[in-house]
Amino acid sequence: IKVGKHTNIHPTAMIREGEFITIGSHCLINHNNLLQAGKSANGSITIGNYVHTGANVMMIAFNHGFYTKDVPTKEQDYVEAPIVIDDDVWIGGGAIILAGVTIGKGAIIAAGTVVNRDVPEYAIVGGVPAKVLKYRNDEKE
Repeated sequence: IKVGKHTNIHPTAMIREGEFITIGSHCLINHNNLLQAGKSANGSITIGNYVHTGANVMMIAFNHGFYTKDVPTKEQDYVEAPIVIDDDVWIGGGAIILAGVTIGKGAIIAAGTVVNRDVPEYAIVGGVPAKVLKYRNDEKE
């Protein structure tokens, strides 16, 4: 795993296939996070700078194939796709980030959200699956 300066990874976080994971500087990977990269660079996880996560966040950059009914899904090849999280992203507790997702700069992911598609810059998303609720702006609410 490659980790930038001043980044804190909580001791209870689980890192799987760390050779395909990069975390930027000034990040916090919180309690019980799971970062599960794929078995190759096709399933990489790249996290920018100033990203912070709540407890129990999962990032999973692969999935089981299901291309045929003749072979149990457990026995089929993995399908990998990268996860990219840009700078200044806040991921709420219990969120799940799935393979092939890019989260844009400054986005906020609400607690418990399942992110299965790209998130635009500065979007605030929530739900299962994730939907844009609104966008961050420069005004205080």
